[in-house]
Amino acid sequence: MQRARILVVDDEPNILNALAPLLRSHGYDVTTAAHGRAALDALAAEQPDLMVLDLGLPDMDGVNVCLAARTRSSLPIVVLSARGQEADKVRALDAGADDYVTKPFGSDELLARIRAALRRTDAAAATPATPIVRGDLVIDRARFRVERDGLELRLTPKEFELLALLATHTGRVMTHRAILTAIWGPNAAGHPVLVEASSDREVQIDPRLTSAALSHMLENAARYSPTGGRIVIAGHVGVSGLQVSVTDQGPGLQPSEIERLFDRFYRGDAAKRTMHGTGMGLAIARGLLAAAGGHAWAENAPGAGARFWLKVPGPVRSATVS
Repeated sequence: MQRARILVVDDEPNILNALAPLLRSHGYDVTTAAHGRAALDALAAEQPDLMVLDLGLPDMDGVNVCLAARTRSSLPIVVLSARGQEADKVRALDAGADDYVTKPFGSDELLARIRAALRRTDAAAATPATPIVRGDLVIDRARFRVERDGLELRLTPKEFELLALLATHTGRVMTHRAILTAIWGPNAAGHPVLVEASSDREVQIDPRLTSAALSHMLENAARYSPTGGRIVIAGHVGVSGLQVSVTDQGPGLQPSEIERLFDRFYRGDAAKRTMHGTGMGLAIARGLLAAAGGHAWAENAPGAGARFWLKVPGPVRSATVS
């Protein structure tokens, strides 16, 4: 039988040093993380069978980790937290946690709750994944497919994630910050976004292509901007098509790495820009644009930060001004 993989997320070294050997001694494979961002990276890379999650993490609240995890995985989440108030438990459970254990805790109780959560997962895995049904809308997460009145709706990946997130939280109020964190990652919620646009033409382009490429560029900008730093999106439609720039207030780019940023798996200067994720986002953005005859490039913004550009050609006609 394959050993279950458990991800333990806690910023207290004493907890990690106690839990990891305890779980391994009971036959589990264990991965640890001390930050919310690291937990989400490990969730994608390690694909654990269960997560033990603390709420008081240094970079983001554990409730937001729950929300983000639920957009990409149905793994059991057992919260292990010193927060013992009923309101804290309700928030965590409503965000997608399956169980809640308060610190200080007994090791036998925690192990029993982990076994129970894994048993429920095994039972669910024995039956096909159930689509989400909301009225005439059917969201099939296993096949990444959405239907309304029997007709398929074609959505971008981010649109699908947003729809699934809202559908799984029916009747609950979700804050702007919680949605940004769940869909665009933990850094996205801390950055005001300014959009500037101008046009003297109308251009016919594939909105799905530009939406997907722009989404990858925005994720990159949010990842490297300091908390509270502004992200500026500027767009212009001209004779040659659509041109959009995304400017962050991060540490900027080393001249030697500017072209390599669009290579697959390239992560930049580790001493200059703290890297998370797969290193594929900008490569995907450039590939999407190239397929439509477009292009993507990068430069240092005047003053500070980095600026990423996308350009998409298209049939153009004069705009009607009213």
